[in-house]
Amino acid sequence: EGGVNLITQLKHTFFQTSFLFMGWLIVVIELFCPHLEMTPSYLWHLLLIAIIGGSVFGVIYPYIWNYTTWGALRNIGCTTLINFGALLGGLGLFSSKILKMVLPFWWEILILTLILHILTFYYYRNYQNQKLIQQLNAPHSRN
Repeated sequence: EGGVNLITQLKHTFFQTSFLFMGWLIVVIELFCPHLEMTPSYLWHLLLIAIIGGSVFGVIYPYIWNYTTWGALRNIGCTTLINFGALLGGLGLFSSKILKMVLPFWWEILILTLILHILTFYYYRNYQNQKLIQQLNAPHSRN
């Protein structure tokens, strides 16, 4: 039962996040590339970017951050590398020209991604701990 609930929840967040990614891509294209020619193959690229985003932020992140029992180092390392790979893959699908401009700075992007994951991990863990403390200290209702 717990596994089915987990799969249902991750499936829901995958579709929700993929949909949000597709909307975000459309807004970015409208604002920064209004004259972009939308060929059917490019629409498939956008769909793949949305699927990558939905997979990373709707499935992998929630699973690693909420359900694994790994230590902080492994969580941060895995999510950093997955995010970095997804970023490069998404950029390549969006525009090979932009990817070629960004690729010389891959090391700096990886370090920035690592720093942001460290900060996010500790902020999120602190938030979760505070929430758990409130739940444990809340008066229990007696029926």
